[in-house]
Amino acid sequence: MADEIGPKEQHIGQLVFPNPYTTLTDLEYLDTVRQENKVYRADIIDKLNGLDLPQGACLALSGSDGKSEKHIQSLPELILIIDSEEDRFLALKVVEWYDQKYGSGSYVKEFDTAAKGMPEVKVVFSDLPISNTNELEFGGSGFSLYPDRILNSSFIKGDEESHLRAKIKTLQEMATTKIVRGLKDQIRDYKRPLHTGFYRGEAVFSVDDNEKTVSEYYDEHEGAYTVGFKIPFLRSVQRKLDILTAQLLRSGKISSIDEFAKLYPSNTLERMSFLSEYVDITGLNDLKNAYLWFLRAYHQAQEEYKTTQKRIVAKFDMQEFIRHREAVLRFIS
Repeated sequence: MADEIGPKEQHIGQLVFPNPYTTLTDLEYLDTVRQENKVYRADIIDKLNGLDLPQGACLALSGSDGKSEKHIQSLPELILIIDSEEDRFLALKVVEWYDQKYGSGSYVKEFDTAAKGMPEVKVVFSDLPISNTNELEFGGSGFSLYPDRILNSSFIKGDEESHLRAKIKTLQEMATTKIVRGLKDQIRDYKRPLHTGFYRGEAVFSVDDNEKTVSEYYDEHEGAYTVGFKIPFLRSVQRKLDILTAQLLRSGKISSIDEFAKLYPSNTLERMSFLSEYVDITGLNDLKNAYLWFLRAYHQAQEEYKTTQKRIVAKFDMQEFIRHREAVLRFIS
């Protein structure tokens, strides 16, 4: 990473820690992130101790928590997986139980509440595809394709078999033509900003040939929302892995989706290694290094935003950026 990222030490109270964005190797940083995520997950499991869920229902962490790629700036994303539509009321029960135990408004404060202040709900035995996200839960309309909500999730409480059934159903759906077409449409959308630096009208990065630097832009303020390298470099890789998974399932090489689901990793780098046992991923090590470089750069922007709560412009070495961008482009092309 570039020298511009920050000092070699971070001061927290009277303690001094190495700055993970400037002093650690890629593998050391990866291990640090995984250990931190393990602590985050254990804390959530502990806080949910005492919450009873019936058979056929479970809670899981999705998003960056599920992938073990979380930065503390991101609130945990809890999803409720239920076998039957009749148990949808459990989403409200989770919130009420949490607020009763930790104080009114605690759930909304501590969890990502885009899904109307409650956990997102996924129903296994339903006519609706589990790969779709119901945008009505998020204040929108219609449905959006998002199989990774389940496939990237990590089980934390309840009926673990229900979580497995959700993964199996998601993988079964991914083998359909409609899902593959939708995933390819998404990756085309994510691919454009790799070249332009703009995503949906907002600048996510820019290159300064004179200074030989790349600026990543991060801002969570309403009306100026932009999350830097996340969409073009992280999300595009994740979606390409989805496409490879779908193509593999359609190839007939997988004799048992049930067994495949049990082994299928939620972590992105582990998923790369897992899929490379079935399909050729040219330049696998370069791809892993690139993904980790962009993940660390994204975390750096999140860290600065957490501290300042202002629009962030994080600068990195241009040659490093170009090298890692090429690795991503080779993979998703």
